[in-house]
Amino acid sequence: MTGHASWDGMSETLRSYQLWKGGRREHATALAGKIDGPLGQAMVAWYDELNRRSTSSSVHASAGAQ
Repeated sequence: MTGHASWDGMSETLRSYQLWKGGRREHATALAGKIDGPLGQAMVAWYDELNRRSTSSSVHASAGAQ
């Protein structure tokens, strides 16, 4: 933490995304939910979208395999 709200938010956003890319998605989502302001809100919305796409892709792949 730098002590400056904008930089701290950016740092936590990057940390959250690193966790997401490393497969620790629940931890990344929890961290994003703790980030104040628009960066945190944007990360939560983005993770929701990625989860939606993942679920949608899984459903389509399962339907095609039957």
